[in-house]
This record gives sequence, C-alpha cells and structure tokens, in this order.
Amino acid sequence: MQKRLAEAAKAKIEASATLNGSIVTQITKASAFYPADDYRSEAFGKNSAQYVFYRKECGRDARLRQLWGAAAAID
Repeated sequence: MQKRLAEAAKAKIEASATLNGSIVTQITKASAFYPADDYRSEAFGKNSAQYVFYRKECGRDARLRQLWGAAAAID
C-alpha cells in the first residue's frame, strides 16, 4: 500500500506545473527501520534554541521557503 501511495504522490508532483523537471528518486522496497537513540530524537526538546539556530544558519529554512513559500510552515 505504501509503495502505491508513494508512486501516486510522485506522479501527481511530476504532473504539476510547479516542478521543473522529473523526479529521479527511486521508490524501492522498504528496508529495516531503526529508531533514533533517545538523545538524538529528543534533541529539539532539550535545546530548541540551538536547533532553530542550526536550521537557520545551514540554509534549510530559507530553502524550504524558496520551494514552498508560506506552505513551508517552519516558524
């Protein structure tokens, strides 16, 4: 079911006018999933100011705004 949904989402995005090109990411069978260690998965909660600073300085927030505009909802 997830593969079908992923392929449908990929096709929808490729057909949209907002995409300049094709999606080259392959949809493959899922592999093993390993949850993050607690100290990694709770990093935002432990030091949210540092994480927000990192997001801004690495350019992630700006790139999301460039791609998605207000829909990025990163604030």
